[in-house]
Amino acid sequence: MTSTEGENISKQSSLFEYFPELQTILDNDNPPVLVFYRRVKSKTTDASQRVVKDETKRRALVQVLQEILAAASEMKDIDTLDLTPNRELWIRSLLDSYPNIDVTYAQFLLNDFTFSMTSRMREEEKYGILIISQGMIILCHSKFGEVTITPDFDVLPRMLDSDNIIRFVAFIKQKNGRIYVKYHEDYKTKFLMEWLGVSKKELFSYMGGRYRFESEFNGVKLTVEFTEEDVYKLISGDFKGMYLKEGRLMFESPLEGIPINIVRIGKKPYSDFDEFRQDFLIEYFTVDRLVQKYKELLNSHYTTSGLYHALDDLEQVIILSPQLGKTEKEIPKRVENLIPIFATEGKIEVKESFLRNIGMKILNGEPVRVFHVGDEFSSKPTIIRSFEIYNSLEISEALAEIISATNTSETGRSYIDRLLFYAALKLLISENLDKKISFFLDRLSQKILTYIKIPETTQILRKEDVIVEYKSHEELDGKDVDIINRISRDLKSKLQNSSVVVFYFGFDEKSRSFDPISMGRINDNRLRTWEKGVRRETKASKVYFHAIPKEDSRKGMVLMVAIK
Repeated sequence: MTSTEGENISKQSSLFEYFPELQTILDNDNPPVLVFYRRVKSKTTDASQRVVKDETKRRALVQVLQEILAAASEMKDIDTLDLTPNRELWIRSLLDSYPNIDVTYAQFLLNDFTFSMTSRMREEEKYGILIISQGMIILCHSKFGEVTITPDFDVLPRMLDSDNIIRFVAFIKQKNGRIYVKYHEDYKTKFLMEWLGVSKKELFSYMGGRYRFESEFNGVKLTVEFTEEDVYKLISGDFKGMYLKEGRLMFESPLEGIPINIVRIGKKPYSDFDEFRQDFLIEYFTVDRLVQKYKELLNSHYTTSGLYHALDDLEQVIILSPQLGKTEKEIPKRVENLIPIFATEGKIEVKESFLRNIGMKILNGEPVRVFHVGDEFSSKPTIIRSFEIYNSLEISEALAEIISATNTSETGRSYIDRLLFYAALKLLISENLDKKISFFLDRLSQKILTYIKIPETTQILRKEDVIVEYKSHEELDGKDVDIINRISRDLKSKLQNSSVVVFYFGFDEKSRSFDPISMGRINDNRLRTWEKGVRRETKASKVYFHAIPKEDSRKGMVLMVAIK
């Protein structure tokens, strides 16, 4: 194609045919494009510089950049990346100060990009190129051979030809101030991902990694490979036709199971499946990055100066400036399949709509998985109904029994079911007051309580309105009349200060250990007799007893719910 033909094609091309970030280059009212380049293998740190002012040359540059950017299949918000502080400083400064940039920052950025490359990437004929325009920075790695770019810019479009570009990364600033990152490589490498600071999870996925489960069956070694998503489905119990049980890979049919001897990720072997589960979920949920964000926020002026109000929401932490009456900053925290919790007493409050959303999902039986980034992560969650908490929590023997009873109880009375969940959550909080998540769970329990509608009252319940206590099996010893009188005396005093009282019988009140009741002497007739007697003696509007046997049905516990 002749140069004349090229000019005609250029004239026919309208602005909207180009990416928005390139259209500003074609605007003659905008400052010129700045270009820095250096041979990757060069021993000097100096980079050559060119300025693109001429309209024809701008259009030629846009033509090649359009082809480059079109190859990008990945785009991320810069806030989701873990760029080194220097890299982020250089990028933001160059974007904000253009065209009056600090040239040393441009050289630092280009040098940092090329110096980080592996030996194969640093071959003699390869170049690093930095292009800075209005609202955009592009770093390119080009294979062009022994050529010098002339002052009048003759060679650069050919250096940037899509056939010569090995990899590139573009930082594009939007009108709202957010910076998005586009990138592409002809062949995938760890270099670019590590330079951008993507998580280990994303790096593993980007490199097309697979997880290999190794075993042996009748002397024959077996290896089963899974993708990352398949592993998560296995761990969460959503893999069709296959599931995990005590370190064994189970098949619904016809095999009963295959023991997992080793899980290998690259060159790293795991002989302990629980250790692998823990490490996998930490990477899958990008726990380390979330923890770092949380620590930085707690030590920042946003939570220490008293000038801002931090609110934990579903997908971000919102920093409000009461003085200015606006949102000062949003800190992204969204993770697939898990809700990270940043809420911290005295530092970060919880947004009401966030609590309302989670509370209603739990009460509707929808799965909700949370993890407080300030507490130790656990791959084995505490599960209460559809609510899963991925933190290491203290759970007494008594509480374990309560949670088990809550998960299996089918009372058929919606408000009783909700009270059981609330009671289990309240006991969990009381045993983990030293954990940061207790603050969030307390807020959540208060919100859930407002959704519990009791037919006998129109009031909205508060946490002060519910008393939950453990009771020993001795409280249910003796004749029915003695049991009724004993419970009624205790219950009367409790109902003076509370609207709802929940007693769990069958526990040592001091040690919080399971002290079961013999189920042989508990039948439905006795339970109904206790209900009528206690209701008569206390004048309570509702008294409900429910026997919860253990698996062997010989021993168990008894639940009582009384409503004022």
